[in-house]
Amino acid sequence: MQSFTTEQIINKGEAIGFKYNTFNFSIEGKYKSNDALFNHRDIPHFNHLHKNLAGGYGNEGVYYGEVVSFIRYFKFFKMTFPILTLMKDDGENRVLETFSFFIFQFLKLNEEIDIPNKGCRSKITYYIGSKNKFLLNIFTPFFKKMFLKSFDDYKNDDYPYLNRRAKLREKGFSFNKDDISNFTYEDTLNIKKQNCFFNYKDLGEKINDKIQVSLDNLKESEITIFDDFKILSFQIFKDKNVVKVFPLICPHEGGYLGINNKVGIKFTNKDFKESGCKVRCNIHNRRFDPIFDIDLENEKKIYQSNMYNLTIYNNEIIIELRKDIDKNETHDWSI
Repeated sequence: MQSFTTEQIINKGEAIGFKYNTFNFSIEGKYKSNDALFNHRDIPHFNHLHKNLAGGYGNEGVYYGEVVSFIRYFKFFKMTFPILTLMKDDGENRVLETFSFFIFQFLKLNEEIDIPNKGCRSKITYYIGSKNKFLLNIFTPFFKKMFLKSFDDYKNDDYPYLNRRAKLREKGFSFNKDDISNFTYEDTLNIKKQNCFFNYKDLGEKINDKIQVSLDNLKESEITIFDDFKILSFQIFKDKNVVKVFPLICPHEGGYLGINNKVGIKFTNKDFKESGCKVRCNIHNRRFDPIFDIDLENEKKIYQSNMYNLTIYNNEIIIELRKDIDKNETHDWSI
């Protein structure tokens, strides 16, 4: 298989008479380059994390493998156009998207540059090519404005998620995408696969940590949300004598499961109830049942899940990590 780089594509275009205008946007965060590279390649998240992307029409996957192609919808002069886009790796820490429309050729080069001990700089460069230089110069400001809006979506949606992955890493979590060398676009399709893990060894002496929540502090028929970056992070729903305990960290890719989320498609308390009391991930829309479903009128006071022990005592909920599980194995905290 032969693959052409961004520079080779532009050189070929110039050889047949194309002229190119270019501009770029950049932003820095605490995340790793591998976080951002995975995010670029993760086509399934486009329709959930980015509520404004594609004019509300979403994206349609066409092919997934070592490369991916998908249909993205663009709006021009109040008309909607489906554009077939090809995305592929373009050397180390680079992902290239290519598409065309009318007399224009577009290349979007995503570059992720690690900054030692600080994080990563994400740089997005657009190349717009056409044989008609006059129309190229006339339409370039319009295209720049359109792509600036796309970059704003990146800042408002992707950027917080990437920094969330960095924060989770600080709290003892890791991701299998930390090594992205064997990654293919097809690997993003299974949203049920656990790709985020908790490292017990990094927790050290804090392995005995537990949380205590007074039942009196839980609002009736609402979800109460607690710290969302720790392994002992939960959201608790109370309705009369029923208490449901849900996770806040998605084991798939570390997404946020809390209601009233600020990033992604909004999921409210009303949405939660209408979904049959399931929470959802703001990245891939995966739904979750409660870890614990408790009837306070029941005599049962001790519960156990895949990773936690829960006790009802003195009108309090006490949750702690289980001490009897193999800490060298990976475990799904959401079940």
